[in-house]
Amino acid sequence: MIKDGKEAPDPCKQVLIDLPNFLNDKRDEGCEVILMADANESSTKEGSKWKAFLETNGLEDIHEHVLEKLPPTTRIGSSTRIDCMTAR
Repeated sequence: MIKDGKEAPDPCKQVLIDLPNFLNDKRDEGCEVILMADANESSTKEGSKWKAFLETNGLEDIHEHVLEKLPPTTRIGSSTRIDCMTAR
């Protein structure tokens, strides 16, 4: 990103900008998308950029739809999961 002229790159923000283009290109090719991520942000907490990204791109947490009981959190001392597998 620095080589592309970005003075203060923010990779976490940029991936949320670039990834939808990739996902849409794959969908246009007829692919079904499964996205796995260590998002470092909750997919259920209000105000979460990751939650907004999932909603905007029509991605749903597979665990919530398939499992009777969600897996434990993925980081010590937290009540939220930050690892997820999503699909549309």
